Amino acid sequence: MEQKYAFRARMCEVHRPLDREARISCPSGYIDLSGGCTILPPHDADAVTAHAAHDLADYLRISCGVEAAAGLPIRLCLAADSPETAPSGKEERAYRITVSLDGVTVTANSGKGIFAATVYLEEQMSEAGGPYLKPGETDRRPLFTPRMVHSGYALDEFPEDYMNRLAHDGYDTLLVFVKGANLTPRGECDFNALIATAARFGLDVYAYSYMVSEKHPDDEGAEEYYESTYGELFRKNPGFRGVVFVGESCEFPSHDERAHPWLNRYNKNPDGTLRSNKVNARTFPVSDYPEWIDLVKRIIRKYRPDADFLFWTYNWGYRPADVRVELIDHLPTDISLQATFEMFEPLPAPEGVSERTTDYTICTPGPGRYFLSEAEAAKRRGLRLYTISNTAGMTWDTGIVPFIPAPEVWGERYDKLLECHEKYGLCGLMEGHHYGAYHSFISELSKEMGWSPRRDLHEHMRAIAVREFGEENAADVLSAWHHASEGIRHNIPSVEDQYGPLRVGPAYPFATKTYWVMPSEE
Repeated sequence: MEQKYAFRARMCEVHRPLDREARISCPSGYIDLSGGCTILPPHDADAVTAHAAHDLADYLRISCGVEAAAGLPIRLCLAADSPETAPSGKEERAYRITVSLDGVTVTANSGKGIFAATVYLEEQMSEAGGPYLKPGETDRRPLFTPRMVHSGYALDEFPEDYMNRLAHDGYDTLLVFVKGANLTPRGECDFNALIATAARFGLDVYAYSYMVSEKHPDDEGAEEYYESTYGELFRKNPGFRGVVFVGESCEFPSHDERAHPWLNRYNKNPDGTLRSNKVNARTFPVSDYPEWIDLVKRIIRKYRPDADFLFWTYNWGYRPADVRVELIDHLPTDISLQATFEMFEPLPAPEGVSERTTDYTICTPGPGRYFLSEAEAAKRRGLRLYTISNTAGMTWDTGIVPFIPAPEVWGERYDKLLECHEKYGLCGLMEGHHYGAYHSFISELSKEMGWSPRRDLHEHMRAIAVREFGEENAADVLSAWHHASEGIRHNIPSVEDQYGPLRVGPAYPFATKTYWVMPSEE
């Protein structure tokens, strides 16, 4: 019987020996590295490049039985030092790989790009069944950054092996909940140590704010108050790349006449009745959010001038479009706007029962009308546009499983995300929430979605099926994935389902939950 939490060792595993039965001799025309190779990083390699070189050697040794001590050279170069082999893309993680009889040359715009390229080489060899590479040139550029995830290991815990696994799966940013300068909901945390360790794997870190905002910007002492909260956070931890704000955790006492003038937590009389039936900044796009944003943003950027201020409209996505867009029309343009991709979308279920999607589902690929209305406004205003896509593979349709094995529907979501990238400038993804990210074949497909040129989805699915289950079983595996993809379309979870048993699992009968009833737009 497996010990508790033994699954963590598997979820942190990055390199594994290739199945000896699946190993084949070098395909005709491929470059064979089985005789050995030499990995040659730049003489002044940064920490990420040094890790990339070590990681590639580790892969060759563990997965292929090849020692990276002598033989065909694998050169790791920065574009600034080798402009003749530089990638065509200017993005930080863009890279070019050249494979020939003379060896392998990897050229990237940064150490992060070099690491992305060496991981790509590892994937190519695993599919080839051994340390074999196809001659030719590969020139790739990323389409989305940041690609953010929470921890699936434990809330706000990121061991080094798990960071390495996340980096291999294409994520470039970690999300950590923040209640204070070195405080998470689970207790004290050395954020600077977390940020420094993540940087070695090419990962940025964003603070997801759980900090209380007790003052309106016009209140006496507001400057000093926010200096003591967000100012202290970035003064003590300037390595945070950005911070995420969402209504339910960044509400403030609004002066909007439509809202009550206190935090929602104070909206109760001693007998439990509501003090006011008005809306609040937690669930409504109040008109003074721009003032609050300007104050907090200015304080944060005193300590990190390039900090990404991510404003997420999740909590009022069900409100009428004109009310939401009115706020977007007054937001400062040097922030990022995030809208959930498929949430609040009314759907006719296949059985003829009308339902509305709650957070978060893959029963429909999206995008929903809420997202589109805000995407159009963001494009018109010139705002950076992000979305929560859940493309790490897990939604809250069934929150108790590590991923939803419905690749065809995920593929439809990839297509829609890329359409929105082209049409609205969608550039950042939150790929999972709370439950974090687990390595799976869905995360492999998702990673490929974020690069140009993009591999054909069905060809990629088949390659994974052959790699994992053998050529003789690939057709059955693909058939099973097809049926799973069709099945999820029939699972449009209601509020009561998703906020209860489907999210909590076997503990549900013993867990109490106050259901959030979605207000009508009227």
